Amino acid sequence: MAIKNNGRAFTADDWNRLKKIAEGNPDEHKIGFFGVGFYSLFSICEEPLVISGSKCLGFYWNGDQLYTKSAPFTENTSNWTSICLDLREPLDLPEYDEFGQFLCKSLLFTYSLSSVSFIVDDKVLLKCSKVLSPSSNLTFPKFKTSTGLFNLNNFEGRLVQMTLEKNYQSREPSMDTSSASSVFSTLWRMAKTNFTEKGKESSALDSKLRQPGTYHVFLKHFRATALVRTSTKFSIEMERTTKKKPFQNVKVDLIYVNWEQLNATNGESIEGSKISTKHPILSKLLPFPTNGKVFIGFETHQTSGIGVHLTAPFIPTVERESIDFVDSCLKIWNLELIQLAGRLCRLIYEKEISNVQFENDSNYLNKAKHIMEAFNFKESTPSGIIGFTLFDEFLKYPMELRLPSSKGFVFAHLLRHVPKEMLKFVTNTPRIPDEISTVCQEVLQKMAIGVGSRQSSMQIVSLHDIIEFELKGVTKMTDEQAVECLKWFIKVLINPYDPLTPGIVDNFLDNFLVPSAQSPEMFLPLSKMSFYACDELCGLFFAEKAKIKFFPIDCISPDFTSKFPQSDLNLCLK
Repeated sequence: MAIKNNGRAFTADDWNRLKKIAEGNPDEHKIGFFGVGFYSLFSICEEPLVISGSKCLGFYWNGDQLYTKSAPFTENTSNWTSICLDLREPLDLPEYDEFGQFLCKSLLFTYSLSSVSFIVDDKVLLKCSKVLSPSSNLTFPKFKTSTGLFNLNNFEGRLVQMTLEKNYQSREPSMDTSSASSVFSTLWRMAKTNFTEKGKESSALDSKLRQPGTYHVFLKHFRATALVRTSTKFSIEMERTTKKKPFQNVKVDLIYVNWEQLNATNGESIEGSKISTKHPILSKLLPFPTNGKVFIGFETHQTSGIGVHLTAPFIPTVERESIDFVDSCLKIWNLELIQLAGRLCRLIYEKEISNVQFENDSNYLNKAKHIMEAFNFKESTPSGIIGFTLFDEFLKYPMELRLPSSKGFVFAHLLRHVPKEMLKFVTNTPRIPDEISTVCQEVLQKMAIGVGSRQSSMQIVSLHDIIEFELKGVTKMTDEQAVECLKWFIKVLINPYDPLTPGIVDNFLDNFLVPSAQSPEMFLPLSKMSFYACDELCGLFFAEKAKIKFFPIDCISPDFTSKFPQSDLNLCLK
């Protein structure tokens, strides 16, 4: 078995590191990446051989002692670095789709690596690759974390095209991934549990997606750079713990998928290939709706609680599957990285909602629902600290949060809860549509505006709101809506437990328009009306409607008053 890459050939420092790899990577930007990856090869191979540039280095045993021997290798005419493994015994191949998921996820946040191929017996079974669009700088308000450890310096976004070239027929997902655990054991161990759990999902795959072919998905990649400011004491403690000095800047990367990218159709063609967010391999890259994971080099078991993948120079525990929150120094470092990520999540949210137009966009509700579902901030697992800290910083953004309403994105304090019985006539008052609120209950409750929660602060629509948004609104009520509105007003008016002030009653009557009996096209404020027709005149009105001309202008049309008992009408006339 051979592992190859066509990056820069090994330098003298690289060759020296290879001989004492357990000491770890001296690169300060590789903090937390413990030097055990190469030594894991000895679990399947006795004497690995490394070839790079014009030199090779072999490992061999003398008794229980491991030695190395280097030599020139002039036959290497390519720019590839190769690690050749003479396997101790034959190994079962991993399940192709599951291994493809692992390889594709490994590419998500790489800086230099752009493609990975899996070759068996000289046949390329699958190739995962990514292409990045040019980045665009995004604006942001000044920000530094709680102790000033990180100061946001740059924020940029770009599109990512992930491509899968598959040259085999996929089989139904297997529940057994044990055979794969022996291959690249250190790496696979971190991914194995995830695949086993996901194997319990429905195994019914679209037959077309199981065929050989080329498939794509599109993602959004956001990257921020922050300057690092540490005290002398903190730097000393950090170096004591990690054997490295804190570096001068950090990079935090996030992956998000918007509504258009998620709903790309399987049949859409890009140079003869397919876009597929439902492909059994590529679909596992998508963080939506709350499948976001924390990556420390590779995917960990830690979720972010939202529809965003996240990576940063977190310092993990020894097993590299959890973020270290025990050591006091490392806890500060890791927590403030999460604070920084929380601010970036809010910047992504603000950017995404600015791209959703209420008017002239038939998919407004779909897009708004997608954003809210992605940023619903469910509890992160196994550590809840990540999700809590992300949400806390998300809300600390200097501008009030805007939420989707029936009239576009509005500031949260302007939203109203509209009881079901009022939905018949409340059309202009900003509210969160039911189809959206059902997918973001967690974030609404955490913001203390979740309707039905004890700490709810979202106001129920009031008479003042009805006047301002419905009666004074641009859109005039229909006759049916006006009838329902007046019925509601009369109930409020006669409620002895919550009496209305004369001023608000007059304001309603001055703005509530009713049709005049003199002409169906004439509408006047209810406060200007003095009469309504008695039952006898109503009968005459309906019988001789076209001939009746004697009703005064300040008499309400019997078409309207016939929907109310006289006792209710008497309450509304001065």
